[in-house]
Amino acid sequence: MANSDNDERLEIDSPTSLLPDLAQWGIEPVDLGTCLDTAENRRIIRDMKSRYQPVYDANGQPTPFIQVITPEMRQAALAGNKSVILKDDRDKDGDYITGIMLIVEPAADHIVPAWVMAATRHWLDVAEKRRADNNPTYRPALLGPPERCAAKKIDGHRCQNWTNGMATYGDFCRMHQSNRPNGEQELAGHLAKARNRLQTAATAAVDVMEDLMYNATSEVVRKGAADSILDRAGVRGGIEIDSNVMITVNHAEQVRERLAKLREGAIAKASLESRMAGHSTEEENPNEEIAVIVDDDGKEVK
Repeated sequence: MANSDNDERLEIDSPTSLLPDLAQWGIEPVDLGTCLDTAENRRIIRDMKSRYQPVYDANGQPTPFIQVITPEMRQAALAGNKSVILKDDRDKDGDYITGIMLIVEPAADHIVPAWVMAATRHWLDVAEKRRADNNPTYRPALLGPPERCAAKKIDGHRCQNWTNGMATYGDFCRMHQSNRPNGEQELAGHLAKARNRLQTAATAAVDVMEDLMYNATSEVVRKGAADSILDRAGVRGGIEIDSNVMITVNHAEQVRERLAKLREGAIAKASLESRMAGHSTEEENPNEEIAVIVDDDGKEVK
């Protein structure tokens, strides 16, 4: 009988842990991936591009701790739910199964949106109609059954939404198609893309303001960041009102000179208006003939 100490034992590799080492982030962990719920810990978690969720005890009561959720954990959760509808379950960014393969997959009813299943069945009817009528142009607005969106997100992974199979949408879902120039919708697409960028940068902007408020070396910068955060949160301080009244005193001699100039101007204006009125009366009928009475000798009678 062979010695048990010399027996070769199989080593089974355990799955790679996706829980982060919070000590490397500068956070004191209370458990693996769990830390105390403080403003500083939340700021560090956001800086590491991660999220957090509250931790509840066995009775469902909230605790003063938070669970860190990294992007890898979120991606693994989404990929795990949809791995059965991937053409290659090893490629998390690969294509989804479509057409009849999607219809016959039992788990698809619980994972795939209902409108995708309905659109897939409609496409199968259209394809059958094309074959029966030998008319490949039947329903040309439909390019094919719903498929996985071809766009890539900011994190580099492929979008997990579905296309609707319409020719106007191409290989993109409704969200990513609205952010792309498309004829008359070019301006609307650019505006939607700009809004998405602003919303994406909003969290980073808040982190910068918090970092300035806590870590800036200048008191003026820290106060300015705090005032900016309070202002955007709707907490505003009092408004300073200047109640000083400026009084200008004019001497009596200056007033008399001003009145004299006004009087001279009024007299000159009246004289000018009078001359213009008389001149217009004399020239009102310049071609009018004047009748003259003369006697028998041709002399004018006065």
